[in-house]
Amino acid sequence: DDSRLDVRNSADSIRQLFFENSRECFFASMREDGADAFAGSCGQAAAERLIKAADAICDGRIEILGFGLLDVGTEIDWHREPISGIVSARKYWKEFNELDPSESGDKRILWELNRHQHFFTLGAAYRLTQDERYAHLFARQLSSWIHENPPGIGANWISSLEIAFRSISWLWALNLFKDSPELTSDLVLDCIRLLYVHGRHIETYLSTYYSPNTHLTGEALGLYYLGTQLPFLGSAAEWRRRGEDIFIRHADDS
Repeated sequence: DDSRLDVRNSADSIRQLFFENSRECFFASMREDGADAFAGSCGQAAAERLIKAADAICDGRIEILGFGLLDVGTEIDWHREPISGIVSARKYWKEFNELDPSESGDKRILWELNRHQHFFTLGAAYRLTQDERYAHLFARQLSSWIHENPPGIGANWISSLEIAFRSISWLWALNLFKDSPELTSDLVLDCIRLLYVHGRHIETYLSTYYSPNTHLTGEALGLYYLGTQLPFLGSAAEWRRRGEDIFIRHADDS
């Protein structure tokens, strides 16, 4: 269970647990302080591209699946597929027909938006510039996603692979925005609580018999991230072990 997240733990203490672990177990480039160190690790050209992309995100335009910059706004409707404009119902995820585009439009496009990979772009731009407008947008969008996507409700809970990728995006974003006052302890706690739900969903609905060379290994990566970055959760050791086991088992698959 997630006994370390009960009422006896303050938001500040959970934040401290998370970042103490990150200093030891996250990527080395994230342990270096300052924009100059981060800029040096990614190079000037890449830094300029990241800032340009982050500025577009702040204007409500996000690159999605080769469609170019799509206008999704800054107050994103996480249930709206931006090409067709179809808004999916807030119903239990198992009630969806994954192959029916009339329900949610092209789910690949909807899910790409809800992978939140643009959080990395905003976070990288923040590390490069210390511009709080990137952090403010991230915090606002993360809060709105948590509010609009309760556990198990909506199209964004259908695919364990998408849940795994979203988990990875959130963990990166927490580390990238760790120095921003926009990343409050309460928001960190809300995020970690839902990451626990993400992990439980992934482990329960692994794609063991469906596309194991892509979906299953992606889900294993999500479990491994969660297991290493949230060791204070009761399920973390099992998530890490299962992620490792799946990778080893499928390492030689073609």
